[in-house]
Amino acid sequence: MTRVLTGGRPDPHEGVRPRRPATRATGDWQPAEWNVPRRDPFFVGRDALLQRIHRELRPPGAGRGHDFGRGRDAGRARNAGQGRDVGRGHSVGLVSARGAGGMGASRLAVEYAHQHAGDYGLVWWVDADTPERAESSLTQLAAAIAPPAAGPRAAVLRRLWAELGQRTDWLLIYDGVGDPRDLAAVAPPDSGRMLVTSRGPAVARLAPVLIEVGDLSRDESVLLLRQHHRGISPPAAETLACALADVPFAVALAGRHLATTGQPVADYLALLGREAVSDPVAAVVTASRTRLDGADPGAAGLLDQVAFLAAEPLALTRAPAGIAAAAGRLDRLGLADWNGAAIRVHGHVQAVVRGRLAGDRRAAALLGAQRLLAGADRTGPDPADPASWPALATLDPHVRTLTTWIDEERADFRRLVLRTARYRAASAGYEAGERLAHRARIRWCGQLGPDHPDTLAAADLEASIRVDGSADPDSARALLGDVHARRVRVLGGQHRDTLHSAWNLARALGESGDHDESARLLHDTVARQRAELGPDDRDTLRSAHSLGHALTRLGEYGTAHDLLAETLARRGRTSGAAHPDTVWTAAVLGVALRGLGRGTHARDLHTRALAGARARLGDEHPLTLYAALHLALDLAALGAADAGRDLFTEVIGWDVVGWRDDPPTGPRAWVTRWARGHREDIRGLWSDS
Repeated sequence: MTRVLTGGRPDPHEGVRPRRPATRATGDWQPAEWNVPRRDPFFVGRDALLQRIHRELRPPGAGRGHDFGRGRDAGRARNAGQGRDVGRGHSVGLVSARGAGGMGASRLAVEYAHQHAGDYGLVWWVDADTPERAESSLTQLAAAIAPPAAGPRAAVLRRLWAELGQRTDWLLIYDGVGDPRDLAAVAPPDSGRMLVTSRGPAVARLAPVLIEVGDLSRDESVLLLRQHHRGISPPAAETLACALADVPFAVALAGRHLATTGQPVADYLALLGREAVSDPVAAVVTASRTRLDGADPGAAGLLDQVAFLAAEPLALTRAPAGIAAAAGRLDRLGLADWNGAAIRVHGHVQAVVRGRLAGDRRAAALLGAQRLLAGADRTGPDPADPASWPALATLDPHVRTLTTWIDEERADFRRLVLRTARYRAASAGYEAGERLAHRARIRWCGQLGPDHPDTLAAADLEASIRVDGSADPDSARALLGDVHARRVRVLGGQHRDTLHSAWNLARALGESGDHDESARLLHDTVARQRAELGPDDRDTLRSAHSLGHALTRLGEYGTAHDLLAETLARRGRTSGAAHPDTVWTAAVLGVALRGLGRGTHARDLHTRALAGARARLGDEHPLTLYAALHLALDLAALGAADAGRDLFTEVIGWDVVGWRDDPPTGPRAWVTRWARGHREDIRGLWSDS
């Protein structure tokens, strides 16, 4: 049964005590596995809540000093010695007493972690806003304590849970949980401690004990205001705290505003108006934003723009100097976090700012946000190159968020949308990439018309991702047929874009099972591209690679070998030996070599391809899966079938081929579709012949 504990208010006679850092002996100890954000230097009070969290979690190292055990053996010893259950009773959820943010649950979790770091052997912060982010955070932990962090993500998590299951000295903090059902696959074992922050009580699925995080006490609010603004008198601070209903976020923002502007409290209260009674956070944000209109239009414009982006950091290292200066001024007001390189605006601030924008001001903010993101994209011309992925990954959430708000798009932002979708697809994020391209196609068809180059580019990309992601080659084939016909009519049959759509259409034909027609169209496309673009052009080489792949499917290994060997040499010369395009061609060339009876050469080529793909792309990228499957087939052809099966299981896993009743869902679901597309090869690996 879930127990809900209200935060309450500490005894006012206790006062508010300064925070002491986590200590063992030296006063600054932290576990080796630790990634908790820095603590808030203005954090005040919350003593009763912190004590309740600690009491419910009951960390095994509390009060043990230097003999606090660490690691697997220590965990076993403590389990044996305590003789009690250390399961879900040690999972605590911090939920907002008002059902909304602004209560400071995340800051409370950070403060608890810092105060009690000495009681744990491992403390790890998990961004749990989405399952993908949670898995990413946990994979980083797995790399530290349960290496190797390679293989199917589900297998990596199983290794992590096995390691944590033998220990009791850990604390995992899942921050920002939305729907706890989405996190079922990333719920840890019962042996340690789990602290969860969320806005709603549904988080009881993960944490049976819920502690409501409510308002500050009046003494705490007054202290927080005076920490931010030394010049405010205690009576004025108490009046303002009362007007803001002691809501932590509102009080902190008010203190930052007064300290930055020097505005008298009486004037500030008048600026807040009656809205402070019903929604203190909205009142404080609105007051600060209203003052910016006259005092700092540059900062006001930047805030309006970032309000339509994701509530995540946006790097502005190459932005004009004026943008960076405006970000710094927003930081001083508390309306944004700015570290000199990236800006982040709290989701509550964003919602309030968006809500007060309408008409021309809203349109100007949306166009400015597009310009801001387009200017931040300095990732190079090739979104399929892994070197560009880290930068595009930081832009991706902002691009996807902004596209949900805009009605009119700049040309440079449309290009960024397509680049982002290509990056998601190239990094095996097929569902996200296809969704982004699909929505762009629908929007641009209405805004620009069905024959506009950008509309056709979005349609071409959407269909291409369906082919690559093994989702629906038949629908991709229909869409690409329409794109190709439109491009022939608008651009002519020899235009680069027309030839590109012909290449994509040929791939869709092959994935639909029409290998002969696929090879015929690819033969024609390669000939046209060589004549129009040259033999070393990237599009020409892409089509030549696909033709070689089609020929291997038709069993024409000799012709495929010659074409792929030439393409491999050209790609290595133009893109480099480590580029994914080059490695892809090497992997397909290995299939042709095995078909020609040159199994040893095929094995060596696939071994190098697999090593390169795993190092640069990870274990769930299609190139890694393809190289692993064909290396396993090489081993089987050379009489080492058991080694091949072991390799397949290690890299790809049993769960993707339907041999379990519960096929994976979520980010790994596409791997199951990939395996179904290679079912004959996989069956051959397990056959006795």
